[in-house]
Formats: sequence, C-alpha cells, structure tokens
Amino acid sequence: MKKPLGRGLDSLIPRSSEEAQAKHTGVVTSNYFELAVTEIIPNDNQPRRIFDEALLEELAESIRLKGVIQPIIVTKLENGKYMIIEGERRWRASGLAGKKTIPVVVRNTETAKERLELALITNAQREDLNPVELAVAYKKLMDEHNYKHEDLGVIVGKSRSAVTNRLRLLNLPKTVLSLIENKEISEGHARALLSLSSESDIISIANAVKEKNLSVRDVENMVKAIQNKGTKKEKKVLDANMQGIAKEMETFFNSKVDIKPSKKGGIINIRYNSDDELDTIIKKIRGEQC
Repeated sequence: MKKPLGRGLDSLIPRSSEEAQAKHTGVVTSNYFELAVTEIIPNDNQPRRIFDEALLEELAESIRLKGVIQPIIVTKLENGKYMIIEGERRWRASGLAGKKTIPVVVRNTETAKERLELALITNAQREDLNPVELAVAYKKLMDEHNYKHEDLGVIVGKSRSAVTNRLRLLNLPKTVLSLIENKEISEGHARALLSLSSESDIISIANAVKEKNLSVRDVENMVKAIQNKGTKKEKKVLDANMQGIAKEMETFFNSKVDIKPSKKGGIINIRYNSDDELDTIIKKIRGEQC
C-alpha cells in the first residue's frame, strides 16, 4: 500500500518568526519566502475545478487590505518556474488585487503523481473541495497511477467504503454532477439518487431538490416510490407470462394448471379428477403414448 505524502498542513507550513521574515534572494535558503506572482503557474492536476468569480473578487479585496495571511504551497520545476500544489485561489486573487509577490512554502516533488497526491491531501485536509472534485481526483489517481480504494483511503484519511461511495457519484448524469458542484444539491441527495437506474428519473428529482429545497428524506421517499412502482409493473408482466405458460400446460395435459412463483423458485399444481386423468398426465410427463 502506498504511503501518503507528508504529515498534513502543520508539517508543510513553517510557524517560526525567522522563517516568516525570510525574503526571496534568488537562492532558496528557506522553504518559506515571497515569490513573484508571475513566476508561479497553476497545477495541471489541480483537483479544484470551480473558481467562483464573485468569491475571488471578495478574496482579492481582503488581500488588498490585509495581504495574504497564509502562504500557498508550491514545488519548483526544472524550467525554474514554481507550480502550485495548494492555494490557487489565493494566487488568482493576488493577481486581481495587483500584488506583485505572494508568500509561498516550497515542497519538493518529482512526479505528477506526487503533485496530485499532495494537492489532494492538502485540499482534503482543508475540506476545500466539493464531493465531485474529490471523486474526480480519486479516479485520476486510480486510472493514471493504479491506486486502489484502500490506498486512497490512507491518503485522505477515509475508510475504503467512504472512498467507494464518493467514486460512485461519478455514475450520475453530468447535469446532476453540476448541481452538486454548484452546491444546489448535497452529497446526501446525490447518494439517494444512485439507487435509481433511470437517468430521466434521477435528473427530474435532482431538479426538484433544487427548485423546492427538498430534504434528503424527501428524496429517499421519492426514490422508494419509484422503485415500488417499478416492482409492481414487473410483477404484472411476470403474472401475464405465467398465465400464458399455465394455459399452454393446460392444453398439453388437458387439466387445470396453477403456477405459483416465489423469490426462490415456485410451485406447479396440475389438477386431476380421477385416477385415469392422473395416469394420462403421468404418461405425458414420461413421453409415453396415451
């Protein structure tokens, strides 16, 4: 099982006043310093996919007034640039605020896998990603780096079942995933919808949640109603099929036939009114001439 990178944000962000006062001199003598905003590039494997423009502007205004309080985490690339591991919102907002530099903490990484792992760890610990972004990041580690559910659980501090349930969200229609990302429905609503097989039913209920502010329990009840309705339809079809088979058997045996299906098999009753009728039925079963 792969080991998670690092020990969390406390181990990544130095707290001493000496490091906090260190400045960028061209030679990295501390893992904490001020770095030019233009020397930084976003992470291609950034798990975060949505950056709300209004919230970015609010953060930019805060940065204009108070500066960047918490440094972002970056890694140095071979071309001399620095790639963001965690803190792209602060970097973007700093640009909007007209800041020339931003405080950074450098974390050495060698591969794209390590950068994705670290970005996932830091964002997960800050609870800074929505469920869909986390699920997409999980899937990327699985597809591109052969991670198993257990490995991901260790990295993000979740159980295997929690990882599996989050990955299942990606089975929902894209329109529903967008509702989750935009916080118009919750992860609890989404999990309840996973019990349905009809895409149209899933989308219909998801939209109802958005429009009517339905609770998770409301959704569970709606899902159950649809499932029960489907079960009744299946039973009617099954009953019709059984009736047809019973008619065929009645014609063959020239006797009344009842078929009683159950979850595990069933019972076939062939009625007879005399010993002669029973003898005829037995001969037909054996394939003998009557």
